Amino acid sequence: MNDLMQEIQSLALFYSIKQDKVIKSLMNAMADSKEEPLFYHNLLESGYTDDWSGYVYNLVRYDENIWAKSLAKKEPIPPQIKQRAVEELKILKNLSEQSSDTLFKNSPYVWGSKDKYIFEYDALAEDISKNGYGIYARYDAFVFQDRELVPIPNPPKIDLNSLIGYQTQRQEVIANTKAFIEGKPANNVLLTGDRGSGKSSTIVGVFNMFKGQIKLIELPLTNLKNITYLMDMLREIPQRFIIFLDDLVVDKNNSESFYPLKAALEGSFLNSKTNTLIYATSNRRHLVKQSQKDREDEVRPSEGLEDTLALADRFGLVVLFHNLNKDEYLDFIAKLAQNNNIPVTERLLKDAELWALAKAVRSPRTAVQFINSIIGAE
Repeated sequence: MNDLMQEIQSLALFYSIKQDKVIKSLMNAMADSKEEPLFYHNLLESGYTDDWSGYVYNLVRYDENIWAKSLAKKEPIPPQIKQRAVEELKILKNLSEQSSDTLFKNSPYVWGSKDKYIFEYDALAEDISKNGYGIYARYDAFVFQDRELVPIPNPPKIDLNSLIGYQTQRQEVIANTKAFIEGKPANNVLLTGDRGSGKSSTIVGVFNMFKGQIKLIELPLTNLKNITYLMDMLREIPQRFIIFLDDLVVDKNNSESFYPLKAALEGSFLNSKTNTLIYATSNRRHLVKQSQKDREDEVRPSEGLEDTLALADRFGLVVLFHNLNKDEYLDFIAKLAQNNNIPVTERLLKDAELWALAKAVRSPRTAVQFINSIIGAE
């Protein structure tokens, strides 16, 4: 036990693993058996009592150290770093093979591993080179807050096949995303149209369709000033990222706040090898929040308004989600009803139209809300 403690304490490349709460409490328990209950408590909280080897492996695989970062950037690994990685991986492999039986005599706490994981240098190096390191490899979706990526462990699961209508529009987004993944020229995308038409659901659905091949980052508009910082931060990461801006609208009286987005869009256009694309949704075709007077003066727009309209022009692909006419809306209702085993009757369609009139919009969202009201009343 003392030898293992000394080996763990010697970790330098994987130094941060020693700071992990479970590992730290394990080392305290190895030094003083009175600390064993706290270690077991922390391990129970982690959910890895039957997969100790997996717990240690995840710490190793997703550690953010100079070795992993160099591998991801495809940089040569200095001999001393490679040697240190080889030595420390042996230590961590030994740690992963421990259990309550091997470390503590007559322990009332049972933990260990059912499976074994690969800690060999070449296998891990190949995995990191291909799939990245740290949170970029461990998670698929994030939200960017201030200047920090926060993982979303359970992002929304939207299946494109479950979305009715707008198939042509969705195929445009799918084709663009596929080209991006394959390293071909691809465009930043603006999905625009009436509210409730499924623009955001399309982006999330496309992300789920290509999950494992792209990452999704939601960028709140309040943090738009940091978009170029985000893109620079991702530049050396091997994965490809969709930066998602939802409900984008520009106040022409404060258009300066959107200059960072203009710069990011322009930079993507000039650099075809970028690993980021911007997908945005907006209820306004030109992104501009206008007053009635602005609309009356559109023939002779002000310099500030022209500057704002130029933002929409920087998206290489603009996909229009038009509002549904009455026939399209009722067809949408009929398909949703059939999917939910609801008889399509004349009364159902009449009630659906009255529902849309009350909402003042015929949209997929309105249709879903109406069908949900029928299901909820059953």
